[in-house]
Amino acid sequence: MVVMRELFISQWSLGSRILGMLEIEGIGSEVVTAFFVVAASLAVLSILVSAWRLTGRRPLFYDLFLVEIHSWDARRFVQ
Repeated sequence: MVVMRELFISQWSLGSRILGMLEIEGIGSEVVTAFFVVAASLAVLSILVSAWRLTGRRPLFYDLFLVEIHSWDARRFVQ
């Protein structure tokens, strides 16, 4: 339990140092959060749009042709 607490504290201090560096550079944490939310939303949207466009196509692009089937009493064409 002590190890997890120390790990959490070290991660928290690392995160606060990164946010502190960003605030020193003039970028607030709200701007960084908004940027990541917009970037993740655009990534998900582009994946969904590309999946929708891919499923709209025919699975195989091939030319249809007629096959003549003969039997003893009839013949028919199958596409």
